[in-house]
This record gives sequence, structure tokens and C-alpha cells, in this order.
Amino acid sequence: MRKYRCDIITIHKSFRTIGVKIIFSIIRQKLIIYINYPLKFINTSLNEIVRIVFFIVFWKLVLSSARADSNFVQIGISQIVSYYLITGGIATLTQIFKQKLGATLRKTIKSGQISDFLIKPVPLQPSIYASVFGERIINNIVALTGIIAGFLISPPLSIYSILLFFIYFAFSLVISYSINLFEGILTFHFGNPGGIMNGIAHAGRILSGLMIPITFFPEKIRSIVEITPFAIAIFHPSTALTIESVGPTQIRIILWGIFWCALLTLTTQILWKKGLRKYEAAGL
Repeated sequence: MRKYRCDIITIHKSFRTIGVKIIFSIIRQKLIIYINYPLKFINTSLNEIVRIVFFIVFWKLVLSSARADSNFVQIGISQIVSYYLITGGIATLTQIFKQKLGATLRKTIKSGQISDFLIKPVPLQPSIYASVFGERIINNIVALTGIIAGFLISPPLSIYSILLFFIYFAFSLVISYSINLFEGILTFHFGNPGGIMNGIAHAGRILSGLMIPITFFPEKIRSIVEITPFAIAIFHPSTALTIESVGPTQIRIILWGIFWCALLTLTTQILWKKGLRKYEAAGL
């Protein structure tokens, strides 16, 4: 009995090792493909530069015409540039709005290609995520470069700033992953939930502060928006760099972040498993 148990554990570890190797192989394969297309890197970089230039021009006009407002006077162009570099970088890295992972899951389920993953000894979600990560490696490099540039333009004020940034960024990864997985879940029931996800993405761009910093929202609206999962994923990581010490506000945001991560992860994983059972009943 003991030997049988050891054999089962050995087999399980072997499958897990194979799964990890396959995931890295997928990433490497996609990376090799995109290395052969340097123009994609240039195009992605130019898109980010144009986006930042647009926001710089826009906010320069806003700041120059609103000097009487104390909320605006305290903010300089360097802070604005840093803010949009970091928020844009986080949004790209996590795929919270473009939802490339969600779109891939939707296509995989609709086409039936998900069966190829289900019959193989590899973890389904990590394998698909690895494929998407490899396809977007150039976008991720540009996004990471933007975040680093944002750090250099507006350096963190304290060690607490850096710590909070990584805590909030961890929340961002979990929240965005759940949102992408939600698109796959909807595909089991609606077939083509692209319109629903586009609506969520458009609302999220506003609620997250990606378009306009939540700092400029009316106070009553801001107090509600800043505790939404979108704000925790995008707005708070970028503003964490201006925090000198951890106070009640930061503790409150951390607690909300834990709440949203736990709720979204638990809900989406349960619904995902139910969706897979429905898919198996229909086709496998």
C-alpha cells in the first residue's frame, strides 16, 4: 500500500513537471516567433508614445487653464507623465481591459480546441495564459519599460511606497485574471460574450482612473469609485508612489483588495468548473 502511494505521488510530480516544461515551451515558442518581427516592437512602442504625448498635451492645457484650483496646482507634468506611464503599463501587463486572455479562452471554447488541453496532462488555465503571455511578450516589454520610466520620473517617496505598489500590483494581477476568466465562463452560456466584456472594459477604463485620475472625481463619487476592483487594480498602484507612510486609508484599500481578490477568485473558479462540466456533457 505504501509503495502504491509512493508511485501515485511520483506520477503526480512527473505530470506537474511535464506541465511546467510545456508552459515554458509555449512561452519560448511564441517569443521566438515575435522576435522575427521587429516592426511589431516599433509599432507597439510608437502606440505607447503617442498615447503618452496625447495625455501630456491634454493635461498641460488643463493645468494651464485651472491654476486657481488647489487640486490642480499640486500636480505637475512630471507626475502626470509618471501616472499615465504606470497606469498604462499595468493595464497592458495585466490585460485587464483588452482581455486578450479572455478572448483566447472564448475562441478556444467556441472552436472546441479546449478539448486538446483537457485530454493532455497539462494545467488548462496556465497553459492558455502562457500562450497569450508569449504572444504579447513585446507589449509586456514595452509596458514594463513604461512602468520603470514612471518610477524614474517620479521616484517613490518611501520604502512604504514600494511595498504598497507591489501589494496593489498583486491585487491587480488577481483581479484582471478573474475578469479575463469571466469571459471564458460567459462563453459556456452565451457563445459570444464579446459585447458584454467590451462594456465592462469601457466602464472599467473610467472607474479605474486610466482615462482621468480618480483624484479629480467629485468627492462623493470618488469615495465610492476608489474601492471598486478597477480602481484597486489600476489607480492605487500608481498613486502608491506618493505615500510616505501607511495609514488608515491604505489599510482600508488593502482590506478591500483582499476582499475583491477572494470574492472574484472564488466565484470565477467555481463558475469555471461548472462551465467545464457543462462543456463535457455537451461534447466530450
